[in-house]
Amino acid sequence: MQTTLKILLLEDDVRDAELIRAELRKGGLSVLVHRVETQKEFVDMLVHEPPDLILSDHGLPSFNGFEALAVARHRCPELPFIFVTGLAGTEQDIETFERESIGYVLKSRLSRLVPAVQQVISDVEKQRERRNRQQRWQQDEEYYRALLDSVRDYAIFRLDGNGCVSSWNAGAQWIKGYEADEMMGKHLAEFFPAQAVTDGLPARALIEAKTEGRFQAETVLVRKGGTPFWADVILTRLEGVPEHSQGFALVVCDITARKEAATVQARLFEDLKATLDNVKILSGLLPICASCKKIRDYKGHWHPLEVYLRNNSEATLMHEFCTDCVSHIQSASLAPDSEQDVLSGP
Repeated sequence: MQTTLKILLLEDDVRDAELIRAELRKGGLSVLVHRVETQKEFVDMLVHEPPDLILSDHGLPSFNGFEALAVARHRCPELPFIFVTGLAGTEQDIETFERESIGYVLKSRLSRLVPAVQQVISDVEKQRERRNRQQRWQQDEEYYRALLDSVRDYAIFRLDGNGCVSSWNAGAQWIKGYEADEMMGKHLAEFFPAQAVTDGLPARALIEAKTEGRFQAETVLVRKGGTPFWADVILTRLEGVPEHSQGFALVVCDITARKEAATVQARLFEDLKATLDNVKILSGLLPICASCKKIRDYKGHWHPLEVYLRNNSEATLMHEFCTDCVSHIQSASLAPDSEQDVLSGP
C-alpha cells in the first residue's frame, strides 16, 4: 500500500466528510482527501489529479453516486470505488452493489471503512502486479519468439499440455518442411514414422517429459512427404509459466549428416581392423633345418620354407636361380663333355 493515499471524496455534507477523514486516520491510514460536490469538480480531479481511491455518497441531489461510478469507469476503469452512504438504499441498489462487486459502507458503521479501503487497495495492487507479470511474460514471449525465428539449425517449438503444436519457428519449417499453418494443432505423433507411433514412442516421450521433466533420444523422424531423417529430440516440460502457456518445449536437431559420417567412420575402422588383422610380420628367432631348410613353428611342427613363408607373411614367392647356382649348374652341364674328351684322347 502507498505511504499516502490520495482519495477523491464525492460528498456534499462537510461534517460527514470530516467524520470519514477522521475514521481513515484513526485506522492508521495516511490520507490526502479532496472533497468535491459537483460533476465538473469530480471530472477535473480525475483528469488533472487522478486519485488512488474514490469514496462517494450514494444519493447526492445534483450528481449521484451511480453517475459518478459511470464516469469513473469510463475514464479510469481500474480505479477502486467505494460507496459511503447514509442510507442502505433500495433493495435494487444493494443488488447492484453486489452484482457489480462494488464496495459500500454505511455511514452509521464507519468502523468498517478502513478494512474496506485496505481490501480494495490490496486487490488493486494484486491486479497491477498480475498485469505487470503478464506484460513481462508477453514481452519475454515476443523476444524469445523473435529469437527462435532467427534460429534455423534447430527446430524449436512448443506443444500444449496434450502434445499438440502451439508454436512453430523458422528452424522447424526448414528442417521439417512444413509451414506454420500446416502444423498448428497437430499432435507430436505426426513427426514420427508409423512404426514408431505403433510402438508408442511419442506417447512415452510425453509421459516421460511430464513425469520426469525431460525426454531425450536420438531417433528417426519424418519430414513433409514422409522422408525419414535422424534427429536428436529433446522434449522438456515447461515450468514457471502462466497457465495458458503450460505444456512442453520441443527441440529437434537434424543429425543425419553426423550419423552418416559416423557410419562411414565405423566402416573405415572395420576395414582398417580387417587389414591389420591380415598383416603378418615375421619376427624373433626362426628355427631352420641346417640340411633341408624346413622351418619349425612355435608348436614344434616343421614346414617347407615356401609353405611357411606363404602362410606367415605377405610375400609372394617366385622361382629364380641365384648367381652361385647358375654357375654350379653351368659347370655341371659341361662336366660330361670334358670327361668324354679325356677318355677319347689320342
